[in-house]
Amino acid sequence: MSKTILSPQEIREGWRLLFDGCTLNGWTTRLPEHSWSVNDDGTLLCRPGKGQYLYTEESFSDFVLSIDFRIDPGVNSGVFLRLSDMDDPINTALEIQILDSFGEEQTKKDSCGAIYDLVAPRVQACKPAGEWNNMLLTCDGPQVSVVLNEEPVAEMNLDLWTNPGKNPDGTANKYTYAWKDVPRRGRIMLQDYGSNKGLLWFRNIKLKGL
Repeated sequence: MSKTILSPQEIREGWRLLFDGCTLNGWTTRLPEHSWSVNDDGTLLCRPGKGQYLYTEESFSDFVLSIDFRIDPGVNSGVFLRLSDMDDPINTALEIQILDSFGEEQTKKDSCGAIYDLVAPRVQACKPAGEWNNMLLTCDGPQVSVVLNEEPVAEMNLDLWTNPGKNPDGTANKYTYAWKDVPRRGRIMLQDYGSNKGLLWFRNIKLKGL
């Protein structure tokens, strides 16, 4: 089993590993049977399952999260930030979309790198299915930003989302609460979408507190 390690510089900068490359220590699911496993190459693998989320046991507030992902063609997933209610993950965690959207001529609020249903990526930055991507996700008070493969693609100020189900530009979103009122501390969650026909891999999951 390939153990994930931090470089001396990353340690000096305050990074910490959330996934050790060998075990699921620090992570949990709601049911004993799930779709997640650790490969011998140190990657975290999600096989198509019943829609089981994988959560950190610890909660975080302000941080930078770096995570690599690779998907099969057609796979849909997401990284959820600041999950505050385990019984209502959709409405109490910001979803950063993972999707096989390489080659899109126009990005949408469900394209890869979107803050789902809230902010579309300004450019299409995801790589073709089968290649590794990196996301750098920052939560700093009300400010949330997404960098995909070193390209800044989305950002939002939560304080501007003052109405449930509505974005600042007047367009609708699916959320029950106004995002300015949602707690800003919670777990990090990885999504098994359930209906996927392909595989999803993660690696190098690390976090730096702000």
